Amino acid sequence: MRSDPFFSLPGDLHLSDWPVPRPTDWQQIVESHWEEKEVAQLRECAKRGRPFGQPPWVTATAGRLGLESSLRAPGRSKLDDP
Repeated sequence: MRSDPFFSLPGDLHLSDWPVPRPTDWQQIVESHWEEKEVAQLRECAKRGRPFGQPPWVTATAGRLGLESSLRAPGRSKLDDP
């Protein structure tokens, strides 16, 4: 287990190591400035439960996790109209 306080929880609980190596510039990535367009996209993804990332990855991940409906526009389909 890590001794890094970031990964420590109260008591004997600890978060496990990352499943992949942490990028060497991880802190810069976390603290980097995002453009308003990216922030709006991230907010929309959080609101809709949609994966956030590059379009091919988003499509593949949504398919793998059964989240295809999060990729469609909200509301009824025009095919549902009488």
